[in-house]
Amino acid sequence: MFHWIGAPRWALVVLLVTLTISVSLLIYLLLLRTERPLATYRRTGGVAGLSESLTVYPSGRVLLQSKVGTREARLSEEYMEAVRLLLKELAQIGKSEYGARPGAADFLSYSLVSSGYGVNLSWVDPWASGLRIPFQLEAANILMSELMSVVRGEEFELRVSNSSDGISMRAEAKGIVLSGEMRIKVILETWEDFRYEGPLLTVSGCVVAEVPHQEGVLRRGMTEVEVAIRPLCIGRLLRVEISSIKNLSVEIPIFAIGRGPVP
Repeated sequence: MFHWIGAPRWALVVLLVTLTISVSLLIYLLLLRTERPLATYRRTGGVAGLSESLTVYPSGRVLLQSKVGTREARLSEEYMEAVRLLLKELAQIGKSEYGARPGAADFLSYSLVSSGYGVNLSWVDPWASGLRIPFQLEAANILMSELMSVVRGEEFELRVSNSSDGISMRAEAKGIVLSGEMRIKVILETWEDFRYEGPLLTVSGCVVAEVPHQEGVLRRGMTEVEVAIRPLCIGRLLRVEISSIKNLSVEIPIFAIGRGPVP
């Protein structure tokens, strides 16, 4: 048994530090237990029977629960700002359900709930839905997938694609949270040569885009073009459309975070 009387001074200091750390840790754990979620996102279903849940707390703490266990991480302020932007966008929808059309199978189901923002939404994959899925919900899926990758310690890469009349286009970007400049790789693949007038790619949305000049013939095979964009609108979810010849286009959600205008 430890006795205070006659104990060396260093032992008293060690005991005091230990007690201080223990009390601080206990208070921290109690605060975590009482912290209410900012948002809870779930996705389930599919052929493999996927079941994942991501809970984001106001402090930046995030929990990822799946069949393989639970992981915890802390999000950067940039990601937290993007989450708050998303919730503000979803608050405009409020409470809605976008169910599957008759006969649809092997699709994923999603839900996102935030009591603080009045959000209670559920939806399915766009191709399986009986109603058109709002752009904000597609953006929610992409942002939450990026956050899950952060928790797992993996690198996230957005990939969206479309095809039309013998041409396919794929756009790739490393994340959709933007506070400065973003570079998007666009890959066009054709089965024959195409002649065109005007630019090969155009970008629309509240952004400034730099697109390299291309000759007036799109050669058979694969052509890679890098597009640089900077946001003109801050504190918003941006709907950025990249278009090419034959009316081919893809849409990318961009969370433009920041406190002021971009120079």
